[in-house]
Amino acid sequence: MKAKKFTTVVAFLMMLVVLILPLSPVASAISDEKGSITLHLVNSVTNKPLANAPYRLYFVAKAYEDVKGIRYELNPPYDKSNIDIGNLQDSLLPIHLMYFAKSHSLPYTEKRTNDKGVLVFDNLTPGLYLIVPSRIGAVGQTTMPFVVAVPVHNSQSGTLDFNINASPKILEGVGGDGGKSERTGA
Repeated sequence: MKAKKFTTVVAFLMMLVVLILPLSPVASAISDEKGSITLHLVNSVTNKPLANAPYRLYFVAKAYEDVKGIRYELNPPYDKSNIDIGNLQDSLLPIHLMYFAKSHSLPYTEKRTNDKGVLVFDNLTPGLYLIVPSRIGAVGQTTMPFVVAVPVHNSQSGTLDFNINASPKILEGVGGDGGKSERTGA
């Protein structure tokens, strides 16, 4: 009788664990799918594409998915920066990340726009990326640094979009790093 009661209790506990386990907030990598960020840059004065404009891409944080959605974990050495990525809407976040990356000479990938003002960073691991421009052309047109998440949740389809298109606002004579090219890396 005791053995049957014990077996029933153990079976009940195992069933409870099986039912509760999927609800636990265990984070997992989003997927092995790679993503891309495509920039479209147009001169705000002439409405012509900005050709040969250099941009740097920094891989700041890895993306994970749990029951609450997508969350990010800073990559080393960003994790030692005391920068809070909890609020991605913070307008100063890209500036703080840029200064940290530059002051620590962190690796980046640099590419230039083509003659149509388009630049593609591809084969990207899911995560947060910092995009930092250099000065564009003689008039000093540029964009401010900005952060892009790969993937983003598409509220219409309910799926994750891994290929991101961005058309940053072009500003006159601000942002960037004066066109200096220091190094390239991954």
